[in-house]
Amino acid sequence: MRWGKGAVKHEYRMCGRGKSALVQAAVALALVPQHLVAPWAGPGSVLNADGTGIEATVAYDTRSADPTHGTNGVTIVPGISKVLDGDASQGIDGYTTWNLTVQMLGNAKNAYTIYGSQDAPLIMPAVYKCNCPPFGSNVGGTNPQFWPYKSEAQWDSWLTVGITDGNADGAISSIGFSYDTWNTTELNSDDGAVFFMNPDNPKAPAGTAVVAQLTVKTGVDVYAALSLQGRSKKGADWHAESVVFTNDHPKECQEALQAICGDEKAKSPQACLACCGHHELEAKQANCSAAALGTFCKPQQ
Repeated sequence: MRWGKGAVKHEYRMCGRGKSALVQAAVALALVPQHLVAPWAGPGSVLNADGTGIEATVAYDTRSADPTHGTNGVTIVPGISKVLDGDASQGIDGYTTWNLTVQMLGNAKNAYTIYGSQDAPLIMPAVYKCNCPPFGSNVGGTNPQFWPYKSEAQWDSWLTVGITDGNADGAISSIGFSYDTWNTTELNSDDGAVFFMNPDNPKAPAGTAVVAQLTVKTGVDVYAALSLQGRSKKGADWHAESVVFTNDHPKECQEALQAICGDEKAKSPQACLACCGHHELEAKQANCSAAALGTFCKPQQ
């Protein structure tokens, strides 16, 4: 995906070999995506301030899966943190709320979109959704001023690019997602994005940023994947594809994938995903799931 400047009125198109989603908007800077393939992360690393890495063990509670090395000297470190185990007195009873974050290292000036493409779809697990308009949200969090009137809104599930307080000014928008069924099935898009209308908006995050809040059934493992793009401090815009988030057994799942679907993984991401779907039992025996294995279906470098 590549984003560039254009005239005042533009079309936003998520390009790929599959379907496309299209909207029109009047903004100062056009976002015209084109499909790209980014480098993939290597094994676990300890990261230097400039985004370079050395092979080492990273404390599991500070990040969720292997760092992803993007283009133009940018490295993304995914993180997942528990917000609350809900019960009858607070949160959503029987559900646990998690925050997904990214740390942008190296040449990243900001991030202005998260997205999914055909080779690297955006994947989120099925979640709790607050059926409470206008208090709930799919994008940008919920407004804390609404929580006293509808407490469930605080624990709603949503996607974002840094903004978490309700997106009142409409700085970010989204296309290409089927939010209506997110409460019963995983969110899986090969042609969707959450993006800043203006990629140079001062609100576009730098450093560490929240990219999702997920409220899932307590005890359910969280596996998610998305791609990001942003401005660089120097040079062309950067992008990083298939940043993986998981709260359980990342190493075991990666090893199981190699054992179960290693040959298919070497062929293509699509062949790997199809293999995972046919080996649910073996995945469970490896303390994973077919969906969990699928998040590690990365093409060979």
